[in-house]
Amino acid sequence: KRFTKRVSLNIPPEKLAQDEIEKIQIILKKFPGSCNIYMNIKSSDGEELLLKSKKYSVDPVPELLNDLRTILGEKNVWIEG
Repeated sequence: KRFTKRVSLNIPPEKLAQDEIEKIQIILKKFPGSCNIYMNIKSSDGEELLLKSKKYSVDPVPELLNDLRTILGEKNVWIEG
C-alpha cells in the first residue's frame, strides 16, 4: 500500500451509463487518500482513452479494490507501484 502510485480501472462501454459512473464515484469518495486514479475508458467503437482523475485520489485499501471489482469485474481493477 505504501508504495502504490496509482489505482487503474478499465471501464468497458457497458459501464459508461450514468448510474454506473455514479456507483464508481460513491466508492471513490468513501476511500479518500493520496493515490491517483487512472481510468482506461473503452468506447463501444473500440476507441480507448486513458484519463487521470483530477477530482479523486484514494487510499488503496482492499475494501476499495473489492468494491470497484464488484462493479467493474475482477480483471478491470488493479494497483501499480
